[in-house]
This record gives sequence, structure tokens and C-alpha cells, in this order.
Amino acid sequence: MSVFIYTDRGFCTLRDGDIQWMMPDDLVASGMVRDENVTVLLGGVEYRQVQGKNTRGVLPDGFMVREERLKGGNTLVLGAREEMLRVVYDVFKAGKIKACVPYGLAVRAFLLSRGMDLEDVLYLVVDDAGERVFITVIDGAALVETRELDLQDAHRLVEEVRRSEKRCLERSPSRAGVKIVSNHQGFLEAVAQVRSAEDIIAIDGKLFVFDVMSKALFGIHFTSPQEDAVRERQARWRQGLMKNVLPFVLCTGSVLFAVMMSQEAMNISLRTKALAGDISRKETTLKERLLKTCDDRVRKSRTMSWEESFINLVNSISGNWSMQSVVWETRIDRGEQLSAVVIRDEAGAFEGKGILINAELSPEIVNGRPAIRIFAGGKS
Repeated sequence: MSVFIYTDRGFCTLRDGDIQWMMPDDLVASGMVRDENVTVLLGGVEYRQVQGKNTRGVLPDGFMVREERLKGGNTLVLGAREEMLRVVYDVFKAGKIKACVPYGLAVRAFLLSRGMDLEDVLYLVVDDAGERVFITVIDGAALVETRELDLQDAHRLVEEVRRSEKRCLERSPSRAGVKIVSNHQGFLEAVAQVRSAEDIIAIDGKLFVFDVMSKALFGIHFTSPQEDAVRERQARWRQGLMKNVLPFVLCTGSVLFAVMMSQEAMNISLRTKALAGDISRKETTLKERLLKTCDDRVRKSRTMSWEESFINLVNSISGNWSMQSVVWETRIDRGEQLSAVVIRDEAGAFEGKGILINAELSPEIVNGRPAIRIFAGGKS
């Protein structure tokens, strides 16, 4: 993986352990752009911290904007100039760039990788980049500024860092502490004369932020202006679709729903009528059956004559039985009825083949033979 810092002064990278600054054309001619996995750290990025989420108009036209949510409901707005991004994506094709992020984010990732607590602490980071120096200010995990200076004079660097610290503390005076982090040997010696050793953190190595690029993950990435313009057009198209097409779809859906409900209501009405007709037919059938049952009960409840009772009795006796006696008698509970005794001639159960209305059967023994006394007829 190749890592480059890009500012208005050109591209900066490490090659064989040495810091190299090259203009875009020189970088292309060197062949270093052939790497398929490139990370570009952007210098000259503008940082603005705003209250809430309304970031419209924070940066002027000509900046590509990204946002980062901070604690307390604030938003950090990061803006990179479009002309710088055009140069980056002209030198490295879009497919080769793994990440294009602000240089300040790489500094913050480095501090976190070293286990430094960024909460309520002001960090002033001085990175020796050979011909130039980067000063990055991080206030409570929020990026404040990154400046690129053509300075190697250590005492002037101390003054520049003090100026950045003063500006930041004027905005946020309540800080738990101030830490100075640097790999610039001359600056570290000079600042040690005016600051406590507890506030100074020395780092070994050139362009120390490069060490974490292979592992760092960033939530912000700057694409090419062309790609960003395409995404913006797509977003506007979706907004127009939601604004113009969606109401039509909703209106059409409402009409179709009304038609479907009307058809369903019609179907329910037809089913209701069919059900009512079926209920009516069943009620008629039930009435007919009730009337027939009533007629049968009325017919069966009448007093039968001697002749009808005798005929029913004769018809009810099977061939295995013979009639022993038959009389017409009067009973208090049933009135007049036929009383008969039948004797079994052969083996076989008594089977009534005719209709004995409310007949009573009582087993008896007559002359040593099984017999049955039958009371039949009269009122049912």
C-alpha cells in the first residue's frame, strides 16, 4: 500500500525511508502511481464545528463537504477544495484509491492507536515532513485545524504552536490539559525549555501517521468531483420522484382501492342475498317438516277402534308365535285398548312386523311355554 500527503505544494511520501516531495507530473513520471492500493491524505482541509445538524452554507461553493457527528449533538463539517480532488483523481485513477481522507483524521487515528485519551484534552501535533511542517490541532477528539508551514526554525515553530493553542483555548477554556506531540527534534528541544515535560510526547520516525494507515478505518471518504456530481444528480432525481410521482401513485392507489372496495361491497351484497334466499328456503322446509310432525302426532294421538287395534296386533306377530287370547279392556291410565297373549311355537325372538302404537310388552309363562302379553291400541 502506498500513502501520500497532498497539499497545494504537491505530493509527499516516503521512499526508501526518505521523505520526497513531488509535483503531480513528476509523480506520474516516477511510476509510483501504478500501485493498486493507494491512500491519499489531504492537507488544506477546512474544519467547521456547528451546533445541531443544519450544515447548509457553512462552507462556500467549490468545496466538497463531508460531516462527522460529535458528542453533545454537534457536527464537524470537513471541506476539501474540488480542484485539489480533481488533481488527486487525475493522478490516481478512482479504482486505485482505497481512501481519500483529511490528513487531520490520520493524525487523530495515530493518537488513538497509541492509547491517548482525547476527551477534554487539547492536542497540538507537529509532524516533520522534511521541507515543510504540519501543525494539527485536535480539541476533545474534534479536528480544529491543520496548517502547513515552510518552517524549520525551531523557535518560530514554538511560537506558531503557542498561537494555535491560544486561539483554541479562547474558544474552549475549560480543558483538562494540553499535550504537545511531535517527531521534530529541534522543535522538541526548543519547546522543552518553555513547557513541562509531562505535556510533551516525543514520537520517533518520519511522517509517523503513515504507520497506522494499513489498519485505520475511516468513516469519511472524498470521492472525485465527477462521481459526487453524479450522486447529487441521482439524489435530486429521487427527490423529484418523491415530490411529483409519489403523489400520483398515491392518488392512483387510492382510486384503485376505492374501486376494489366497491367491488368487494357488491360481492358482499350478492353473497348476503344468496344467503338470505338459502335461509328462506331452509325455513320453508323446516316449517313443512314441523307441520308434518304435528300432523303425525295429532293422527297418532287419537283413540283407536277395536278393529284397528286387532289388525295392528295380527300384523305385528311373526310366524314363530301364535295368539293365545285377545280381549278389549279398559285401563284407567290409557283408556280402552287391546290386551293379547302370544305364545312362542318355535325358537325365535318376538318381532313386531306391523305398527304397534305405544305398545307395552310383558313376558309371561303360559302352560310352561314362553309367552308375551301385549297391550296395544287406545291413546298414544
